Amino acid sequence: MAVPKLSRNTQVTVLITCGILVLHFYNVLFFKPLRKEMRFLSQEKVRMTNESAAINADKDELAQTEEMYKTKFEEFSQLEQNALELERKLPSRKNMAEPLEQLTSALEDLGGDFIALEPVFKKAGEAEFFDSIEIKMKFYADYPMVIDYLKKLETQSIVFSIKRIEMVLDEEVSKTPLVTILFSTFISDRPAATQTEEEKPVILTPSVSPFKSESKPYDNTMPGDHRLTMVIWKGGKRTALIDGKLMAEGSVLENKKLDKIESDGVWFIEDGIRYYLSLDKGT
Repeated sequence: MAVPKLSRNTQVTVLITCGILVLHFYNVLFFKPLRKEMRFLSQEKVRMTNESAAINADKDELAQTEEMYKTKFEEFSQLEQNALELERKLPSRKNMAEPLEQLTSALEDLGGDFIALEPVFKKAGEAEFFDSIEIKMKFYADYPMVIDYLKKLETQSIVFSIKRIEMVLDEEVSKTPLVTILFSTFISDRPAATQTEEEKPVILTPSVSPFKSESKPYDNTMPGDHRLTMVIWKGGKRTALIDGKLMAEGSVLENKKLDKIESDGVWFIEDGIRYYLSLDKGT
């Protein structure tokens, strides 16, 4: 069978047609899906970039919030310790004779002529934390002795405030004025302490520790560079300051659950294995 010979123009037309068909199928089968995939990847890149920026912003905000709460906790701890220091200088409800004894003994040391002492107990109001006691003291003394008396009271362990001072001279009765001073001080609910206990530093655990001492297998120490800097017992709830974060029993650190808080350390547990982190005594 004879094959017809195509003219040059026909050959060119056939080649162009074949090229167009090849380009069409390439565009349909490869280029368009590829372009669609590239557009999708570009959109995903933009979305992930935006999400990454949002995550970084949330991370920075969380770090700032954590730092703020850490600072607030340190400020609260300092305020609490200052309040405890102040409470140590208040007379105890269990030893009401202590402030009266200090007022009279300071006067006796100066040689004053004591007349009377009238204490009046006052319950705390709604906006007050402590009950108070007002003490009206009367004695005969001249002005320099009164100044020395007040200076001596400043060195006493109990904090007194002075609400009123009166000096009345009646030469028919005495050559020195009759001095009337109205003292006031708050009353603490803490138990009466001995002098030795008063000199002890303030701690955040109660005098009778609620923690039970147990034997500790120190071979299972908490792995990693973690620090326990403070153990707090307040309102029947135990908390611990670990790596600058306040944690209660049940909190999780590196997949390890805080199982128990004791006065000198804490226990973590993971997969039935217990780990012990001791209190950092250097802080």
